[in-house]
Amino acid sequence: MSLRHTAIRLALTSLAVAAIPTASRAQVTQYSDQSAFLTALGGTPTIENFLAGSELFLGSTLNSASSYPTFVNPGDIQAGVTYSVASGSLTIDEGGGFTGGFLDGPTYPDWSAVGPLTATFDSPTHGFGFLTNGTAGDNVTVDIYRGATKTSYTFTGIQSLPGDLFIGFVSDATDITSAVIGGDSDLYTFAVDDFTFLPAASTTSTPEPATFGLLATGLVGIAGIARRRKSR
Repeated sequence: MSLRHTAIRLALTSLAVAAIPTASRAQVTQYSDQSAFLTALGGTPTIENFLAGSELFLGSTLNSASSYPTFVNPGDIQAGVTYSVASGSLTIDEGGGFTGGFLDGPTYPDWSAVGPLTATFDSPTHGFGFLTNGTAGDNVTVDIYRGATKTSYTFTGIQSLPGDLFIGFVSDATDITSAVIGGDSDLYTFAVDDFTFLPAASTTSTPEPATFGLLATGLVGIAGIARRRKSR
C-alpha cells in the first residue's frame, strides 16, 4: 500500500471515529428547577398530566393503548412511556396538592403493598422529569437505567416543602431507557404528576469536544494530502 493511500485511510478512519456516539462517557445532570430542566432538555417535550379523576383504580400497567372502562380510553395517555408496578394497582387521583390528576400507588383499600413506579420509555430518551410532593412521603428515590447502568438518587425532607418538588434529569446522550420512582409514605408508594420526557424524534445531539477534535484531525489529514498532490 502506498504512503498516499495509507494517509487517506488514516484520515478517513479519524472521520469514522468522530461519527461514533460516545454514550459510554455520557453524564446525567439532575435538575430541581423546571425551567432550567426544559432549557437543557431542548426539543419538544411530551408532558403527561394524567387526566383528571377521583380514585380511578386501574391495573398494573398504563400507556397510550390502555383501556379501563369509564376511566381511561386508548389515546388518553400520551405515547412514549409505559407506567407499571410489579404489584398492586395504579391509580389516578385528584388533589394531593397537585393540579388536576396525578398518578399514584395507594396501599388502600386492601392495604396491600404496591410496587414502586417503573417508567419504561418506548425508545431511549435524552431526559425526563416530574412533580412530586409529601403525598409520596418524606423521602423519594429515583433509579435511572441507561441500558445496564443504574444510577440512584434520594431526595429527603419533601414533606417540609411548601409545595411540589420538581425532579428532572438530562443525559449527555439519548440513552435513558427507564426509571423507577418510589416514596416512603404509609398511604402512597409514589405520587407523580406532569411526567415530562423528550421523545426520540425530538432529540438533537451535539458532538462532544473530543468528537470535534477527531473530526478536525481527519480534515487536516485530507487537506495535507491534497496539498502534496497539487505540489507534485
